[in-house]
Amino acid sequence: MANPFVHVELNTPDPEKAKSFYSQLFQWQLEDAPNPAVPAGNYTMIKVGEGTGGGIMKQISGRTLGMARLRGGG
Repeated sequence: MANPFVHVELNTPDPEKAKSFYSQLFQWQLEDAPNPAVPAGNYTMIKVGEGTGGGIMKQISGRTLGMARLRGGG
């Protein structure tokens, strides 16, 4: 596949609620990692087993956003 998704990120006002909902819905394994660069001071890595993983963090401002990253061609 050319330029597949390699990371998906959810920025939300309520990371704990999102983690509870999505981990139950998709059986994701979540791992919190300290990260002083994000508003809540941590970043949650999403481990899906096979396929594209991602992360959940508290949104900085505005509305809830989802972001997807693609692998570049080379």
